[in-house]
Amino acid sequence: KVHGVRTYLFVTDGTVSGGANLVNEVLRQVLLDLEKDGLLPTLNPTLYIQFDNCSENKNKVVFAFLSHLVERGTFDTIEIGFLMSGHTHEDVDQCFSVIGAHLQKRTTCCPSLPRFFAAVKHALETNGKDSPRVMEIGATDVFDYNALYLGLVNPKVAQHSKPHQFRFFKFNG
Repeated sequence: KVHGVRTYLFVTDGTVSGGANLVNEVLRQVLLDLEKDGLLPTLNPTLYIQFDNCSENKNKVVFAFLSHLVERGTFDTIEIGFLMSGHTHEDVDQCFSVIGAHLQKRTTCCPSLPRFFAAVKHALETNGKDSPRVMEIGATDVFDYNALYLGLVNPKVAQHSKPHQFRFFKFNG
């Protein structure tokens, strides 16, 4: 959480597949939420993203979505970085630690998804720190970005899965 920008935690059930569609949907929902509350920059807007270093985040469809945000003028520039493998002291790790400790104290004979989601929210609310905004995503909430960008992604793009930082911007030349 930096300068009033929110922190988010998305929770899904077993019907939601991981991959580019979920990553892009999470990004879209965060951007819509920030826009709704007037928290997106309007003067030379730049989006900075710090991703975990996994293939789910480093794929051509995620990059197509980010390029699309620049192409349509939502952002002038998008800069993304990837955490080094083995990171253990990131904010997100602390968040999961709080949730795990809270869930270990609970015993439920018949757990349900609504009770699990409520327990996650309760764990974060009682942590005493700035809690992330917990949002649920169901299978019907996830748009098919793979189909949207099919045929638009350049098959010759390479080296995008290596540990690099990337910058997306319009080239006016």
